[in-house]
Amino acid sequence: DSHTPVYDRARHGGVPERFLRGCKGDHAEAGRRWAGTWEWRRAEGVDALLHVPQTRFQHFKAIYPHFIHGRARNGCYVWYERPGLADLEALVGGDASKEKAEAMLWHYVFHTEWVWSVLEPREEAKLISVFDCTGASAANLAGEKLAIVRTIMKVIAAHYPERCEKLFIVNAPFWFSAAWRLLSPMIDANTRKKISIASSYSTAQELCGYIGSENVPVDFGGTSTTPLGQSDEEAAILDFVQQRLEAGTAATCSDPAAAATTEAAPLPTPEPSPASFPSPSPPPPRDRPPAPEVGCLPLLGTATADGSSLLDTWLPRHAVTIPDLMERVEELTFQIDAVEPEKR
Repeated sequence: DSHTPVYDRARHGGVPERFLRGCKGDHAEAGRRWAGTWEWRRAEGVDALLHVPQTRFQHFKAIYPHFIHGRARNGCYVWYERPGLADLEALVGGDASKEKAEAMLWHYVFHTEWVWSVLEPREEAKLISVFDCTGASAANLAGEKLAIVRTIMKVIAAHYPERCEKLFIVNAPFWFSAAWRLLSPMIDANTRKKISIASSYSTAQELCGYIGSENVPVDFGGTSTTPLGQSDEEAAILDFVQQRLEAGTAATCSDPAAAATTEAAPLPTPEPSPASFPSPSPPPPRDRPPAPEVGCLPLLGTATADGSSLLDTWLPRHAVTIPDLMERVEELTFQIDAVEPEKR
């Protein structure tokens, strides 16, 4: 790919340990990925993003519920996301849908930067994510709406590797759980052990067993009475955002010409760069054949002309990230959901 940056130590510096771990010690691949992230951060002004006033921060929080809610027993912060309860209609349709989707992506990057620069700046720190499927269906999380979620996941996975300690997909409907049962034995063991799928009946047991019931919100079967969105971490990020909004307003009132260059209180290790945000480019999709039909699943292990199996081509063991997996599960769910009940 002519657009893939070539790693140059003199330009890009040393490769962070997280990238090496994510590439299983493959220095060449880790260097390529780090060069891509370094160039992305420079081109998009990511190092200065936390200084930019977020005028729609609470708006995006409201239409797409996502929160940090304390720590688990192992010390990792816990992130909750509820796409099935999101008002993604507010982001799609109309002439400005592309701009709104891009703004949502940059909101998510801002949130991620705050977590790893302010809340938990340790290089080795990781996050536990809880992806709540309540209200989600193959119909209401599709098309442009699904594309927004998938793009966000791919950008985060590409530029923030080895930050996921554990991913819980909870309150999972039949169609998702069925697809997972088909695919999970066939994926890389390191990816598989990070993911747990729980139905509405087992969600509380899964979360409380790993995170600790005292840290899990009542909504998910725990005993933490602090409502989602009202944790100390959420108060801290809202205060952070408000301070920068006030700093930007003060700068505008006193000297509009200087407002664009005004910075708020210094961050741990900011590296200022131009804060212009053109549309980020998600990683290019891998070429692969269409998802096999449900009726053809027994043939997934059949050898192809080059000696590999259809499964190896469609779901390569060495290259599956969590966003890739979610995409492949989604491809199967539409077919599984359409199977007549007596055939399930």
